[in-house]
Amino acid sequence: MKSEFLLSIKILISCSLFLFISMCSFGQDLSSYKWKNRLIVIHTSDSSNRMYQKQLLEFKEHQMALSERKIVLITIINQHYSIQDFSSPQQVFHGLTVDSELGVSFSEKFEAILIGLDGTIKLRGSDILTHNDLFQLIDSMPMRKRELEENK
Repeated sequence: MKSEFLLSIKILISCSLFLFISMCSFGQDLSSYKWKNRLIVIHTSDSSNRMYQKQLLEFKEHQMALSERKIVLITIINQHYSIQDFSSPQQVFHGLTVDSELGVSFSEKFEAILIGLDGTIKLRGSDILTHNDLFQLIDSMPMRKRELEENK
């Protein structure tokens, strides 16, 4: 139980450091996404991981709805990451993750993390995020409700 908690903390710190430093390498920082985009971070140690592949397919089939919800997808596989903004699907950034520089390694399992517009973690799990569950969660958030009201 304690080791699972420590592993969760380590992963959270790793993801936070990765996001901050990798955004800086693009001349941006995490604050450039705060209040503008929701982030989904997906990581696995193997790109052939069945859950990872299913997750990517789930997102690919719902790109328009992801764009409407201001989603930016960050995928991390071993030492590499990519960033895809669904409002500009043809623009994808790639690079090396911080873990190679800081000696941090991500867990072997598949994990999905949703970070809200306010920069806080809204969901973290080791299951595939279905579009229904993801959209239901996002659409229930106060900021998303406000966005929907403003777009009427």
